[in-house]
Amino acid sequence: MNDPMENTKKYPVLAQLSTQALEDLLRQDVTPSADSNDSAERILAIMEVIHAREAQQPSPIDADTAWETFLARNTVGKPTPAPDHTPTLSRKNAVPL
Repeated sequence: MNDPMENTKKYPVLAQLSTQALEDLLRQDVTPSADSNDSAERILAIMEVIHAREAQQPSPIDADTAWETFLARNTVGKPTPAPDHTPTLSRKNAVPL
């Protein structure tokens, strides 16, 4: 079985490009070329670099879970429920027309 990082070794310049530039290259590289094997290796190398970068990124935080964790760590007794962030209109904050 091939080394999964073998393709990135063939194209070391890819690691120096931004993720956006790599994604742009992928969009350009989808057209068939005369040397499709080289193109396929280049596409795999780009995807491997992007995948490695994504694996290093922290996972997105769920707001409800974060709120519950905060409450558990910072309140004494029964935790309060998460606030409802829906805007409400009242006469105090109504803007006259």
